[in-house]
Amino acid sequence: MDGFETRRLLMGKRIRAWADTVAFYEGQGHSIRMLMVGLTYRRTDDYEAGHIREFMKEVKQRIGGGVLAWAWVCEMQRRGAPHYHVLFVLR
Repeated sequence: MDGFETRRLLMGKRIRAWADTVAFYEGQGHSIRMLMVGLTYRRTDDYEAGHIREFMKEVKQRIGGGVLAWAWVCEMQRRGAPHYHVLFVLR
């Protein structure tokens, strides 16, 4: 199986898992909100490994049990700086 097909199948599994998570919490009577956050580095040399992990840790500590699920994707901008899209499912 080629790399594209592997990524496509994995993405499909993740999408189904997200839909199942939202359906589960809504089925339990919880009101669900989704929040999308964009994170961009001002300078290309500001990036350090572990930044996104620290960001997610801080968000979960501040919001507590209100974070039901999350996912993030990183894309490289043309200028070479990382840019993150983070999606939260919140209670």
